[in-house]
Order: sequence, then C-alpha cells, then structure tokens
Amino acid sequence: MSPAVANAKAYVYVPSNDDGSVTVIDQQTMKIIKHYHVGRLVQHVVASWDLTKLYATASGSNSLVEIDPTTGDEGRSIPVAAPYNLYFTPDGSTAIVMAERLRRMDFYDPTTWKLRFSVRTPCDGINHADWSVDGRWFLATCEFSGQVLKVDTATGAILNVLALPKGSMPQDLRLAPDGTKFYVADMDHGCVWIIDADGTAVR
Repeated sequence: MSPAVANAKAYVYVPSNDDGSVTVIDQQTMKIIKHYHVGRLVQHVVASWDLTKLYATASGSNSLVEIDPTTGDEGRSIPVAAPYNLYFTPDGSTAIVMAERLRRMDFYDPTTWKLRFSVRTPCDGINHADWSVDGRWFLATCEFSGQVLKVDTATGAILNVLALPKGSMPQDLRLAPDGTKFYVADMDHGCVWIIDADGTAVR
C-alpha cells in the first residue's frame, strides 16, 4: 500500500442520501464510531488522488466535505456545484465532478478547487466513469437516458455516444482487470453490459 495510507484507520464510510450524513464504522468491531451531518443529498465518499483525504459529495448542498482518514473526522467544506460523483484523472492533475442535475462534467484544479472548464453532456443523468488503459479517455454512464459517453481526458470533448438497449439504466462502470473490456451495471435490466475496449460498442 502507498505510504500515504500508513496512518489511515480501517474504517468504512457510509453516506446517507436521506439525512445528509456520513456514518463511520470500525471494520474490526463492526460498531458505529462516528456519525455526522455533511449536507444534503450525500451520494458518495471518494478518496483523493493522493489518498491523503476523503471527500463526501453533498450534491444538494453544492459542496465537497473533506474527511481525515487518519481520524475519521469531518473537515472543511469546499464549494462545488452539484457534485453527484467525483473522479480524478490518472495523473492526478484534474478533478472531474459529475454534476448530474446540471447535465455537465466540471473539470477542477484539485488543489485550489477552481473551475477550469465545464462540458455539457448530450444525455441525462451523467454519473459514473472509468478510464481506458492508457488514460487518454474515459467512459461515463448516463443513468436516465441509457447511454455511455466516451470522453477525452485532457479536453473533455465527447468522442462517442453509445446507446444501450432500450430501457437501460446504467450506473456503475468499470474497466476489466485485463483491460480488454468495460463492465456496465444496469439497474433496470438487472444485468451487466460488456463494452469493447475502445468504448464504442456493446458485445
């Protein structure tokens, strides 16, 4: 493991969309040790690129709330528009916020959290993503319109729009360990779609 996590506690962080809280659970004792309110519509808890902090994405409060993994305590609140989900480019140079309700992806400086640029999405419900093997592009799912976008990492340009079979509701998306395909979880169909490694076709 990275030396950055040497002092991190073996905790599980559970966000609650309903009450805007994060519950911290000790993995050894399976007991709740902390519970705090971080904002409205908390969807995810995401590790920073360098693993030195965690971020709770409080979409309804337009903020990211830092969490210290060495203590499990909440920290500062960072103003960010509609952060449903949060990703970092493979080199750590850029933070990408999936601003789902605004139908856009926002590219930030992860140190200052100043907005660099935004990309409007030609779909509804932009949320989950994962990168190609070389890191030059990524795929992102559109939950409410049943599509998968192929996006240039550096510019945010939309390279391709892939429509999944009718009635699809794609959510999480992951590159296979061998890099030969992507897996897309579909909540409505109750299945996993397999997408080619170039991100343009369903197998």
